[in-house]
Amino acid sequence: MAAGRFRRSSCHGCRGFFGGYAEIVDQLKSWGYVALAVDSFGLREIGERCGNGLDEQVTDAYAALEYLSGKPSVDATQIAVLGYSMGGESALSAVERGSIDRLFPEKFAAAIAYYPWCRGHSVVNAPTLILIGAEDNHAPAAFCREMVASPHEGGAAIDLIVYPGAHHNFNFRVLTGPRSRGY
Repeated sequence: MAAGRFRRSSCHGCRGFFGGYAEIVDQLKSWGYVALAVDSFGLREIGERCGNGLDEQVTDAYAALEYLSGKPSVDATQIAVLGYSMGGESALSAVERGSIDRLFPEKFAAAIAYYPWCRGHSVVNAPTLILIGAEDNHAPAAFCREMVASPHEGGAAIDLIVYPGAHHNFNFRVLTGPRSRGY
């Protein structure tokens, strides 16, 4: 993943937006990043979507990209999409070749996907980083390994970090553990 100060649009997991995402935005801000957390459920009055996904979350990510691109203080060529669990899968979909990306003129410069469901995803158009736990009981790391090992002719690089002993939601203090479900 190229160094530099990316601006980030953040996608939440299947249980919706909670305080942990605000903490991440605050941490990114303290590091000098511009971060925008998008609540895809709130205005739609949607509850939990675990196991169902939400196609609109990818569209919301592109709306955030368009919004950030219009800000004079933001370099539109340096905007990344960041997501967790279901949001990680949405981040992959946002940069996947032949996916929804062709419908939008703005493009993400990179994607960061925490513990996404990788099965069914293939070639990406932006450098992508996948972070997942080896003991993830919700989104198996094996699917991400298969994705990374498959041919990516003409696509961008995909980097995969598998954390030994880590479970789903490993980066959220209040959600970690072997029984944690998708967020």
